[in-house]
Amino acid sequence: MFPRPRSGAGPSRKTVAAAVEARRFTVATSRLLFEVIDRRRGIAHLGDSVSPAIADQVAALVRHDAFRVAETSGAPGGPPARGTVLHRVHVQLRDTSSAEVFGSYTSGGRVRAFAGRVERKPCRVRGADPRAGGRGARAGLGQVEYRWQLVALEFC
Repeated sequence: MFPRPRSGAGPSRKTVAAAVEARRFTVATSRLLFEVIDRRRGIAHLGDSVSPAIADQVAALVRHDAFRVAETSGAPGGPPARGTVLHRVHVQLRDTSSAEVFGSYTSGGRVRAFAGRVERKPCRVRGADPRAGGRGARAGLGQVEYRWQLVALEFC
């Protein structure tokens, strides 16, 4: 028979779960981010999934049509540019509450890269569930959940 792996030989369940959550969050947020950049969605759709600084950065990119310049430079004679399309996303977990992310996207017929950082941040939960033993709205004021948030972003 094969020897049993030692308990410290592989990643813990917490680490694996955090990696899966971080990747799922990063893919969903990246798609949403490129939809906002293409003006298919408004900046408000990003909500709490990005930090206020990232929301300001994306708003400035949209306001100055930073990605529109690349779209108009499609290959001559080729198919028209489809906007900004997400291709690959990679997530490197640093610990269970932060990860470095990077990936590639196509804009105007060119493959480009992006990189960033996601962190698990505390977020107040709205409302109270009376079945959970709380009384009225005051019971929900102290409840906090940790949710992933994009806190750094660079386009190459």
